[in-house]
Amino acid sequence: MPNKRKTLDKKLPSSPSLPDETCLTQFDNTNALKDEDEFSDIVLTDLDMSGQAAAMLVLKYARLKQIRLSDSIMPKAQLVDARLESCDISNSDCSDTRINKVALINTKFVGIKLIASKISECLLDNCLGELAQFYGTKFRNTRFQNCKLRNADFRACDLSSTAFFNCDLSGAEFYDANLQGTDFRGSDISQIKIQPKDLKGAVIDSNQALELAQYLAKLLEIEVLDV
Repeated sequence: MPNKRKTLDKKLPSSPSLPDETCLTQFDNTNALKDEDEFSDIVLTDLDMSGQAAAMLVLKYARLKQIRLSDSIMPKAQLVDARLESCDISNSDCSDTRINKVALINTKFVGIKLIASKISECLLDNCLGELAQFYGTKFRNTRFQNCKLRNADFRACDLSSTAFFNCDLSGAEFYDANLQGTDFRGSDISQIKIQPKDLKGAVIDSNQALELAQYLAKLLEIEVLDV
């Protein structure tokens, strides 16, 4: 009887509803964001708005391309139905943020703080997110693909409906995370920081199983000797 490979029927994240790409919004680099600013049906391109400080921003039905918002403090934001392409939000504090139906493409978020946030129906493709901090964040139907997430912090996250495809997760932390159904297949999970109990329900491939066996043997101080 032929072996049957286990397949997972995972629903892809919903595509965001976006404004017409040709409808550019007039917005210049001198505009400072303010607390509780709300933007809807907006298309922005090629702006340097780094170093902003504004809480509870709302951004809906938006296209952002080549926007730099690095080194900003933007907690408790809401981002719904948006696409960020070739943007930079590195080293920004966006904790306690709500993100739904958002696509991040070729975007840089190195060292970002998205602590205690809620992220659902999101696609992150070809992004750079080393040292990103997601501690305590709840993910729902989110897909990371072709992303560099070395040394990222996923501690205490709910990743139960999250997939990592062809991602670099080396050195990332997953202590106390919910990984029931999390799909790691095809990603680099070398030197991840995790406890055996945290792996319950995770989906891995055979190469990853060997890497994890070696890691866990060392963690549990098991001596492995050839006969």
